[in-house]
Amino acid sequence: MKAITLTIVIGLIGFSLCGQTKFTTHDATISFFSDAPVEDIQAESKKGRGGIDLLSGQVLFVVPINSFVFDKSLMQKHFNESYIESHLYPVARFEGRFTQPVDTATRSLQTLPFSGRLTIHGVTKMINERATVRYDTDKITAKSIFMVKTADFNIKIPRILIKNIAEEIRIEINADLIPATP
Repeated sequence: MKAITLTIVIGLIGFSLCGQTKFTTHDATISFFSDAPVEDIQAESKKGRGGIDLLSGQVLFVVPINSFVFDKSLMQKHFNESYIESHLYPVARFEGRFTQPVDTATRSLQTLPFSGRLTIHGVTKMINERATVRYDTDKITAKSIFMVKTADFNIKIPRILIKNIAEEIRIEINADLIPATP
């Protein structure tokens, strides 16, 4: 009887691990790049948090604004104080869903559309983009690159700096997500 009970318990544990549907990360890399005539501006944060629920297709990513690191400390100061106002808007957030399910039967790279609400600088906009996703039973690797317009998020660029900061910014998200612990 003990052997049967142990076999059932081991089988249920194995089933729950194979059937894992929620994956999370606490160290996603989120970066942005501004390609402007006078100078390029780039910054990166390794403090993105997020999750993917394979069953519902839901996706959520959040990054603290003041966690972005720049090559020049003055750029970082201006970004936080003048442009993004991180004291007023401390996080950027994406909440949406994949519009096609992640194929858990394959371990190959998949390109999937997603849509949802992107909030930056207190402004929320609907976006429709694509992500590349690789599923494995113990990890999901996800990457997305897309463009956002500063004007869409009420980020004001002084006329004198219009050649220093691009009107469209390239956003890149790279994340390795692991099964969520209950």
